[in-house]
Amino acid sequence: MELGSTVRAGLSACTAAPLSPSALADLLRTCFSALCAGESREAMFDSEELSSLNRGTLKLCHFGLMGLILEAARHAMEPTELGELLDEYKFSTECKRVFTSAYQTHFEKLTDVLHALSPSSPVLTDVSWRLGYSIRNNFLHRVDQLNYEITFHSENTMLPASKDVSFNCSPEQLQDLIAKLKDAMKSIEKAGQA
Repeated sequence: MELGSTVRAGLSACTAAPLSPSALADLLRTCFSALCAGESREAMFDSEELSSLNRGTLKLCHFGLMGLILEAARHAMEPTELGELLDEYKFSTECKRVFTSAYQTHFEKLTDVLHALSPSSPVLTDVSWRLGYSIRNNFLHRVDQLNYEITFHSENTMLPASKDVSFNCSPEQLQDLIAKLKDAMKSIEKAGQA
């Protein structure tokens, strides 16, 4: 997992300060409330444990912890992996235990928040079609053609209303579409076997 330089500096500041397990717990409580509930609780920085720290160092630690929490949740890190990462920054055993237990407690909510923020593509839920026959076109010329009206029904979890895509095509165009879909399916099967 790649962490930004400011996040790494913030994590290093946590061990250089050094944060006690109870101060880390207070700081983590602030981080998780900001991430999960959307609350910025400036009053949490005024706890007894955190008041002895320099305000700039405290904000740098807060930024480092927030970055680590988000990256760990994004990669769905296990607590053991997270503990190994915290070892690299020389966190004490008790601080690692506090961090991993808080992370486990809030992991589900964090993943929900991350999923809500990520853009998602519409999901195809159904296809409907109707066969039509055109006798004349707009210029009143006789055409006598078969055509298909295809409608793709889709859902998007980010948007409440579903959006349907409809189009008309000739039998030849429909055969071309089916051939391209079959080619795509073969490519997916090959990629799945590799």
